Amino acid sequence: MALDDTNGINADNIFATFEDYVGTTVRDTIIWGQNNLPQYIDGTIVVDSSYFGGGTEGPDPTFGGANLVPVNESINASGIYSVLLGQTRLYTQVRKLRAQLLLTGTPQSIIYDQTEKSYMADAYRQTLTVSTPSNLARGKIITSVTLESFFTTLQSNYTTKSNNTYFKQSSVCHTSCHNSCHSSRIRR
Repeated sequence: MALDDTNGINADNIFATFEDYVGTTVRDTIIWGQNNLPQYIDGTIVVDSSYFGGGTEGPDPTFGGANLVPVNESINASGIYSVLLGQTRLYTQVRKLRAQLLLTGTPQSIIYDQTEKSYMADAYRQTLTVSTPSNLARGKIITSVTLESFFTTLQSNYTTKSNNTYFKQSSVCHTSCHNSCHSSRIRR
């Protein structure tokens, strides 16, 4: 949805356009989440569900157009800036995860090593700092161009943060698997 200066900019179309820019980018191609955990070919879970904040459909926005407008007031630049920056920050938990499975024993070897976009738990959110654009300041007329430029900035900052890869290594003991395997052969 594009903003339209001729028909007026309202809270709902600001929200919808923000979601078109940032929300769509966030939810696009999430591979791992609570409904699709990284796992080795034998079914071993490499990263358990406690590391994830939800499913591969991604997070829903925590606000709507009404959050942009204080009760009995007009839409204002500081409200737009703080609400949309806050929502973008919440989205930073959707990021790359490098999941690695180490087979311990002698010799040690990495048997699984993949990196995918993941919907991580709240604890994996990142700091997001975006300066207030000069054209989105007190006393300035807010236009569709001004807002879309700000949405592009938020989208770009989110994308940069989403590429900060979190690394999680798990290990399985070769000895216990090996002994278990030999024990079952002896019983046959």
